[in-house]
Amino acid sequence: MNADHVDPAKEIQVKPWAERVMLGIESSCDDTSIAILRGSEVLSQFTAAQHIHAQYGGVVPEFASRAHQVHIVPVLEGALSQAGCTLQDLDGVAYTRGPGLQGSLLVGSAFARSLGWSLGLPLYPVHHMRAHVVAHWMADAAPNPTSPMLALTVSGGHTQLLDVASPWDMRVMGTTLDDAAGEAFDKVAKMLGLDYPGGPIVDRMAKDGNPNAFAFTAPKVAAHDFSFSGLKTSVLRVLEKELAGAESPRMHLCRTCVPRPRAPLSPSWSKNWKPLHCKWAGRPSPFKGGSAPIQACVRRCWTWAANTGGQCTFPPFVIARTMVP
Repeated sequence: MNADHVDPAKEIQVKPWAERVMLGIESSCDDTSIAILRGSEVLSQFTAAQHIHAQYGGVVPEFASRAHQVHIVPVLEGALSQAGCTLQDLDGVAYTRGPGLQGSLLVGSAFARSLGWSLGLPLYPVHHMRAHVVAHWMADAAPNPTSPMLALTVSGGHTQLLDVASPWDMRVMGTTLDDAAGEAFDKVAKMLGLDYPGGPIVDRMAKDGNPNAFAFTAPKVAAHDFSFSGLKTSVLRVLEKELAGAESPRMHLCRTCVPRPRAPLSPSWSKNWKPLHCKWAGRPSPFKGGSAPIQACVRRCWTWAANTGGQCTFPPFVIARTMVP
């Protein structure tokens, strides 16, 4: 459009946040997801999964970025159709700037920048893990928590404990020193010969097992950090020594899998989280999870909140699983 035909008054008009229609692009790993929001209300959320990684037993970064290039336009069209709007209705474009796979992030950011430039819209780069926490203030996540609060994020590639003063002010108190909980689930599943993604399969099979069948060594970590690499080694040793030649592999498999949902939080909570009880007693404790350990973490969060007299909140699983900025 020729600049002479643009109304200057219209150019500088800014809508209140509650009325702005925003488009968010998430491409940090192996799913291409786009959502459209009006204020804190999710109008649509459209996701394309990548099944090519199953044959390799894990995400191949180069294949992931190529798949994002193929999926991103159809996903945009699907999100717009679900929301019942067009590109001309948008007031801004947000995209994940990290953390994540570099090639995948580049596809999302380049597409967002091109789209924003072509439409003359402002761009909003968003931190992946902060977006997970902010999911608690979405309209669909009511009742929303109050601040300050303690937040636990458990996603496929990250596990963090945060001190949240507000949606805009967060401080990382603890993080994983090696793998995230979701990565540990998938790697254990690979050892067991399960399909990828194997985390959900491990979680389901664990429900039929005996949680006291095997004893795994608790990780020795300082402060409020997490560690999951030792748990993978423990599972491997059990498979090599105690389950070799087992006639009932399915039964033993379930018994081996059961400690996995319990272990990620048990050691850290029992030893390192005790000092938090005084500071956070009676305060909200939101939880965000997008990976297989979610149910086990939910149970642990409820227990911790009950023991401290606090409140525990969870965003809807559809938002927790594939939250976009």
